[in-house]
Amino acid sequence: MPIFDIVLPTYNNMDELKNCVDHLEKQSFTDFQVFFCVDGSTDGTMEYIDEAGFRFDFKVLTHPNFENKGRNPTRNLVLPHLKSEFLCMIDSDIRPAENFLKKHFELLTEKKCISLGNVIYTNTKENIWADYLQTRGKNKFNDHAVIPTYYLNSQNLAMRSEDFISVGGQDSKMRTYGGGDTEFGYRISKLLDLPLIFNKHAVGYSEMPKTIDFALEQMIEFGSINLPYIKSKHPEFKDLFRFDLIDSSNIKSLLVKSALNKSIYKTIYSLLPYVPQVIKRKFIHYLVFYKINEGYDKYLKNKGESF
Repeated sequence: MPIFDIVLPTYNNMDELKNCVDHLEKQSFTDFQVFFCVDGSTDGTMEYIDEAGFRFDFKVLTHPNFENKGRNPTRNLVLPHLKSEFLCMIDSDIRPAENFLKKHFELLTEKKCISLGNVIYTNTKENIWADYLQTRGKNKFNDHAVIPTYYLNSQNLAMRSEDFISVGGQDSKMRTYGGGDTEFGYRISKLLDLPLIFNKHAVGYSEMPKTIDFALEQMIEFGSINLPYIKSKHPEFKDLFRFDLIDSSNIKSLLVKSALNKSIYKTIYSLLPYVPQVIKRKFIHYLVFYKINEGYDKYLKNKGESF
């Protein structure tokens, strides 16, 4: 039985998947098998896996009738099959460094924890969304720092298989964009006494394809679907994406809500190409918050409510 099960979800990104697999084959730590969790791909992924001849053991998992169901349900396909001591979740657009799995193993055998690996975007100079993400969440912390579990990100993550199984995996009801990892991390914090540790040297590299416009549209989707779902599931999670700043009636919330208006949004958006990088990141943070609020307001209006 291998020490690691690598959980690799993929959907219609065969070229990226090939890159990911090429780097997995070069790992210095080789005691692993891979679960290809195929989310209804139609781009030749299945044929590629069948014909590739990998230098590691693997299994292919799919949904009934080869449906497309989203990343959370697709990762959860592994739940009945996990037998290794550890699992590693990695997105198929990640190119893991040669010692990435070794670094996860070293931390997990040193202490009982969740090892949150590092993702480095290689196109931060050309893509402002990549640059913004590179400053968020875990990236605000030092190596081996214990960080809030709601910063969990499953792009590059390792943990004990029994812990993943005990919390029931990720929430399969969340099939659209946004919040799936945050909900997973928060649920782990409620159910398990496990620190989330930033393992900076367990590195995976990626190239961010999203434009800022596409990313902001996804924030509307998150605000209108998954944010209300998480709020309903975990009503005590008051600082969810700092949404407590607008989802209440105190003076601070009223001031924040007054700043979320279309004119300010348009002005800030128009200034993005002209401001220094440090200001640009703060501006994007405002745009993200505005769009999440726009999505949540859309959800409330559909319910016949309003702020």
